[in-house]
Amino acid sequence: MRSSLVEYITGMFAIIPLTVGLARIKVLHKNYYWFLSYLLLDLIYELVAPFVYGILYINIIQNIVRYVSVFFLLILLFKWGYLKNNRTGRRLLFLLFASLLIIELLTQNNNQLKTPWCFMIFSFVWLMAAVQFISDGLSNSNRKKTNWSQYLILLPLITIIIYYIILNILMAFLYNKETEQFFLTLLSVIVLLQIISQICFALALLWAPKNEVYLAGFKKRVVPKLID
Repeated sequence: MRSSLVEYITGMFAIIPLTVGLARIKVLHKNYYWFLSYLLLDLIYELVAPFVYGILYINIIQNIVRYVSVFFLLILLFKWGYLKNNRTGRRLLFLLFASLLIIELLTQNNNQLKTPWCFMIFSFVWLMAAVQFISDGLSNSNRKKTNWSQYLILLPLITIIIYYIILNILMAFLYNKETEQFFLTLLSVIVLLQIISQICFALALLWAPKNEVYLAGFKKRVVPKLID
C-alpha cells in the first residue's frame, strides 16, 4: 500500500508512457507490446493497491504482480534477441522464475510483510541479463536508433532494481524504530526515480523505430550465443 498521496500520484505516472505507446501501437513492433503489458500491469496495481487490506492479500497480490512484471521484462529481453541461440538458457530462466515464485508463495508470512529474498534473486538475475544485453548492444554498431530506445527502457529499470535490492537488504538487517525515519527518506527517493523512469519510458516509446525499420535493423544485428 502507498504510504502517502504523493507516492500514489507518482505511481499514476505510468499512464504517460502507456498513452504514448498506445498512440503508436500501430507502428510499434510487437516486441514492445511486452513492455506495454508491464506498464499496464503497473498502472492497474497502483489503482488497486490502496483498496487492498489484510497482510495475507497484500502479500499475495504483491508477489504475483512483482513476478509477472519481471517476467514480462524477461520475455522482452528474449524478444529483443537475448539468448536467441540458447534455448537451454531460456528454459533455465523460466524454471528459476517458476521455482522462486512457488517458494515465495509457500514461505510468505500471513501475519506480517517479509523481505522478498526470492524476488530479489530473480530481479538480480534479470538485472545481470539486461546488463549483458546492453553490453552486447554497445559493441554492435547496427540498429543505433533501436538500441537507444531499448536503453531508455532498460537503464532506468536497472537503476530502480539496484536501488530496490540494496534498500531491502538494508531494511532486513537495520530497520527498527530508531532508523524508521532514515528509511522513509530513502523510500522517498523512489518517487524521484519513478518520475525520471516514466519520462524515459515515454521517450523510448516515442523514439522507438517504426516496425519496418526495427525489422531491418534486427536482421543485421549479430545476436550473441551464450554458453550454457
